[in-house]
Amino acid sequence: LVQSAQGLWGAYDTLGNLALPVMYDLPPKIIHLNKIIVRQNERYGLVNSCNEVLFRCGYQYIHPDGTAYKNGKHLKIF
Repeated sequence: LVQSAQGLWGAYDTLGNLALPVMYDLPPKIIHLNKIIVRQNERYGLVNSCNEVLFRCGYQYIHPDGTAYKNGKHLKIF
């Protein structure tokens, strides 16, 4: 994991390549290489290790068990 001087977070892979750009509000929560919880602009989303979006950052919260919260509703997203 890496944090910029502006307080944004990203991640490098084991070879030193930037896997997740330094653009997230909090450190990414790595569940699996294909499931990484990120937060951008105070909203949570899900990306994979190539930073491909699985679920856009539009959730109020995403729990590592796959439960998400959005607009007053609990959802199971993975």
